[in-house]
Amino acid sequence: MDRIAMWLTLGFFLTSCGLGSAQAQGKAAKGLVYYNGFSGTIVSCFNSTLTAPSNATPPCGFSATRFSTGDYVIDFGFKVDTHAFSVSGATQFLTLCTDTNGMPGCAGTTVTANQVELIPQRLTSQGLQLVDTDIYLVVF
Repeated sequence: MDRIAMWLTLGFFLTSCGLGSAQAQGKAAKGLVYYNGFSGTIVSCFNSTLTAPSNATPPCGFSATRFSTGDYVIDFGFKVDTHAFSVSGATQFLTLCTDTNGMPGCAGTTVTANQVELIPQRLTSQGLQLVDTDIYLVVF
């Protein structure tokens, strides 16, 4: 299976990962991002592909794009679509999309092998609604 998807749903963590490559099976974090969805900025980060001090100075060689409320893309500058992720945010539903998955809930933004799309949502009386939130994302 070559799909990677993660959801954080009301504290329940579900993952479906195809981790066939040696690259994806490393145990150390390759990248860490604290992203502020309200301002659209990377607040703090770590990039294992850089040396100090730029490896921990925002934006750490990464870039972030806020397309609209609840639709963000983080570009790590290195291939992440075969890696495992840990993601959390202050929302009921959080979808992470890569270029290799066509998961329901992905907004349809075209991402590259170096990028992830993040879509935070909450359940309202009208159904799921996109919301801005802070997001913590780790790439392994």
